[in-house]
This record gives sequence, structure tokens and C-alpha cells, in this order.
Amino acid sequence: VGGIVFSPNRLKYVPEGAAGKGHLTTWIKFTPDNRTTVLVPHCEMGQGALTGIGMLLVEELDADWNLCTVEQAPAEDIYANGYVLHAFLGEVGVSVPGFMERAFDFGSFKMAQFAGLQVTGGSTSTRGTGVFGMRLAGATARAMLLEAGAEKLGVPMSELTARDSRVIHEATGQSATYGELAARASALDLPGGPRLKSREEYRLVGTSQDRADIPGKVVGEAQYGMDVVRPDMLYAAIVRAPVPGGQLESVDPTPADTMAGVHQVVQLDDAVAVIADGYWQAQQALDGLEPRFTDAGRGEVDTATIRARHAAALDEEVLGEPPSGARVVTAEYCVPYLSHATMEP
Repeated sequence: VGGIVFSPNRLKYVPEGAAGKGHLTTWIKFTPDNRTTVLVPHCEMGQGALTGIGMLLVEELDADWNLCTVEQAPAEDIYANGYVLHAFLGEVGVSVPGFMERAFDFGSFKMAQFAGLQVTGGSTSTRGTGVFGMRLAGATARAMLLEAGAEKLGVPMSELTARDSRVIHEATGQSATYGELAARASALDLPGGPRLKSREEYRLVGTSQDRADIPGKVVGEAQYGMDVVRPDMLYAAIVRAPVPGGQLESVDPTPADTMAGVHQVVQLDDAVAVIADGYWQAQQALDGLEPRFTDAGRGEVDTATIRARHAAALDEEVLGEPPSGARVVTAEYCVPYLSHATMEP
């Protein structure tokens, strides 16, 4: 009887030069002081992705949450997040058979890597990367630390437990921290199918924890796009057509052209922008312009009109009369039509 087993492990990829230095799986690294860093390949946009995904990994790792730091993974191809495909498949009721999961994960990772895909959206961060990627990464690292602990303590792996960032041998009272074991563990082969916890075993998931991203934002350490400064960098301010489909009809660039620090007024099909030495200069120059836009035949559409149309649609009979004796509660909530955009300070 012969056969071939093809089951590459996506978690084997670590940053260049990190092998053997306490970097277990793609997403986890340890330091000798027993601190753990979890690298999350999604943007934190206020939705709590760093904290939630980090908790899923740390739960399976059996690490001490107070000794863990959660960071956004750098924009490198090993952090391509193909796990989001699991979330999309789940939406259409398709699940990957267990015997194919590792091959599927590896294939989706390579596709995401080829496409340069490190994306956040569609509510896939937790349902995809968190559930199918981070849990597995935590369980894998935990198994490797237990194996390393058995070697270091000279006891069978089956007699060891992992808890709060330590590997413990209850019978003798011996223990070793994850930080002490990480370098040894990182030299081991990744286990094939580490056991994932059942919900009844959860100690961290399901509890309320402080958001991992808040301290940096409070003290001003968080880096935003506007914090990036490059040599000889210029800044632009832009105003777009006020309605979808509108086009730039005309604009006189003269008021901006004469202002200090302004390099260029750029006229686009549906917008006008000013490029200057600084953002304030660009915005001041833009405010001095009077661009005219076409309305693409949508000039009558405004917030009040949209709201009136919605109200009329709600007045249409849908479910018929309420059941006899039913208590009807009526309330009206209105929000404006907003862009689905995460704003920076």
C-alpha cells in the first residue's frame, strides 16, 4: 500500500532571521522576560479587532493575558490573511472538510500572498483569521512549548500542563516559563493537529478585557497615516463633486497659485486638489477656490428628500394588521447618509 500525504503548514512561516529566536508560528513571538507578542494582520478601526483576535489566540496558548501585547502585523507577505476565505465560505453555508483544512489554509494563504492581500473588511477578521487562524496558531505554539518543556524538565509531555504562560509539572512542582522555553520550542517541528479547546474550557474568551489599542491612542503613541513623514513629502487637500456622478465643470486656480507653499492645483474629472508644502497650506488654498460641479441630474436629492422617501416606504403595508391585543411600540430614529470611512484625527 502506498500513498502521498500533502499537508503543508501555513503557520511555519516566520520573519526572516526569526527562526530559533522565540518566534513560534507566524503570529507569536516571545521574549526571555516571559512576555508574549501577538501579531494581528488586520487594521484596528475602532471595532476591537486587535483585542478580540488576540484573545482567541491567547486562550488557546494558555498564556497570561496581562503578559501579552497585541500589535498590528507589518505589511509583509508572510502576514497575508487568506483565512478570510473561511468566513466568506461560512456565509454561503460551505465548510472545509477536516482532512482538507491544512491544504486549504495553505492554498488560500499562497493566493493571498500572491495578491498582496492583507485586508480588513466584511466582518471577516474574527470569523476568519480569529477563528480559523489565531486559535490554531495558539494551540500549535502551546503544543510546541509543552514539548520543549518536557525536554527541559526531563519528564513525559503527558504529565505537563500549560497555564498562565508557564509549563508546569504538578507532580514535582517544576515549571518553566514560556520565555525560557521559546527558543527551544522554535526549533521543533510544528505539530500536525493540535487540540483546540471546547467552549467549556475557555478562561479568557467571554470575559471583558480592556481594549489593546486604547492606551497608545490616549497617550498619543498610536501612529496614523497623517503621522507618516517622508523626505520631500508634499500634502494634498481635495474637494469632490457633492453628488455621485457629478463632474468638475470649472475652477479658477489663480487664487491658490499665488499662495506661498502651493505647488500645483490639480483638476480631476470629479474633484479638484491643491498640493502644497503642508496640509494647512493646501487646505487654506483649496478653501479659496470656487469649483463648479455638475449634479449628474441628481440636484434634487438631499438628506431631507432621502428621509422623506424612506418614511413613505415605511408607511407601506408589509405585515398587515398587528395581532389582536398586541402592544405596538413606535419610535423614530434617523441618521444621515454617511461615507463608510474610518476617519483619522
